[in-house]
Amino acid sequence: MSRTPSPNFPGWYITFQTAILHQLPRPGEISKKQAEWLSKNQGELKKILENVLCSKLIEWPIFTPNPTIITIPAIKKPYTMQECFQNDKGIAWYRDSDLDKPGWITQNRNPHPGGEGKVLTLSKSANFREMSKVILGHNLKENISDQDLQKEMIAKNLCLEPKQLELLVRACHIDQNPDLQFLKDGRITLIPVDNENGTVSFVSVHWRGGHGEWSAIINHFDSDDQWGAGNRLLLSNS
Repeated sequence: MSRTPSPNFPGWYITFQTAILHQLPRPGEISKKQAEWLSKNQGELKKILENVLCSKLIEWPIFTPNPTIITIPAIKKPYTMQECFQNDKGIAWYRDSDLDKPGWITQNRNPHPGGEGKVLTLSKSANFREMSKVILGHNLKENISDQDLQKEMIAKNLCLEPKQLELLVRACHIDQNPDLQFLKDGRITLIPVDNENGTVSFVSVHWRGGHGEWSAIINHFDSDDQWGAGNRLLLSNS
């Protein structure tokens, strides 16, 4: 009886196969009926494994476990963007000129009750698009657009108000919030901000110890820049 020769699998794949065998459910964890059905329906078994292991939507973890929980300050009165994005009081704000288009810098923003936030630490390099997909989970259509990703970020209240971001940085600058002192360790903290026009910007904040000031740079969502392991993402969790 002839058999189709096995492919010449590389060593890493043999290790992967072995790992899968070791982690298969044991008797008692899977019923005989389930096991027999999967054995007879190899096509369905293949689909299940592909969906779990090979889906294009699956992003292997890019954040370390156990996020840090923080308190995001409330905004008690209306404000304009211009009140936040100005170079003074120990914070140097940088933004692309197209963000100063008519109406953006003078845009009126409403009060906000504040709430809980969380800080995730990157375990591998990723851009904003990749981070957003992981944060939002895998129930996304395969070819979701950047525009729809931003709308989902806003709809799920994951973005901070610019004034909240400013208040957090200023509180850290004058040591009013000991819980945020980790921000001064030289790593970059990325914060998604709702532009209130259906788009999201990511502000990268880091402490410039040699200059004695904070640097806050507004980045476009569709930037392909990769942010390395050890940097952080601060999200609203309210």
